[in-house]
Amino acid sequence: MNYFGYLKKENLSTLSPDDKISLFLSKNLYTSSKVLNLPTNTPVNLLDPVNFKIVREPIKELLNDYYEYITSKYQEHIEHLLIDFFHSFNDLVFAMEDLEAKKIGRLHYLRIANSIQSPNLDIVRMYENATGIAKVKNASKLELYSIREDVLKIRAIQEYPKGLDQFLMGNSKHFNNELISEIPILEEIIQFKGDLKILLALNDEFLFEEFDFNYAPKIENNNSIKTKTNNTLPLSQIPDTSLPMPTEEEMDQYLLEYVFSKKD
Repeated sequence: MNYFGYLKKENLSTLSPDDKISLFLSKNLYTSSKVLNLPTNTPVNLLDPVNFKIVREPIKELLNDYYEYITSKYQEHIEHLLIDFFHSFNDLVFAMEDLEAKKIGRLHYLRIANSIQSPNLDIVRMYENATGIAKVKNASKLELYSIREDVLKIRAIQEYPKGLDQFLMGNSKHFNNELISEIPILEEIIQFKGDLKILLALNDEFLFEEFDFNYAPKIENNNSIKTKTNNTLPLSQIPDTSLPMPTEEEMDQYLLEYVFSKKD
């Protein structure tokens, strides 16, 4: 459903926050639910309403539609990020051997994929093979990007509720270019979508990892592996054996030593 202009007959700017939420609830744009507060080491009476709090949040369809509107409205800025990156990247890998170009692409892929800080997370999946040996598989970069994009959709409303009001009232002129520098979350969304386009293009070129149209990678079934467990753990709960993220200086040094240096 397209929610742009859904409340075009309403003047949302004149409503108090409580009245606005009540309107959103009555129009089925928001849902209301009770969430249990769990105190530490204290018995909880599930029949006492004091132990519950009311949470009101936008429905998923509204989150998706508003986010898609923003990215569509600023599509030109997003495309510029893609063009600027590959204008430099194409010159950098010009006439390189495929393997050398892939190494450079990998460094940029990791740099971009690991630059997102909200939420700052990683995921590993643990399972056992047919002989009982424990195996660990990292979530792909594109899968983590998909999770972060869901968070951005929520933050778009939380951090700039006025934008949602203008969207629901059908005021397209509100979302002008000047607004980008004024509203940090809009600038962050544009950068995120530009980076995502770059990642998808690099991955299409060099096949770093598999993914589907929702950016979540496909995990191939291996008949020789019998999965007994499929636990998801935060990275903080396993030993840190990952390689550090390459810095810009390390990337420059790599280029000097292995790409532009003379070979015998």
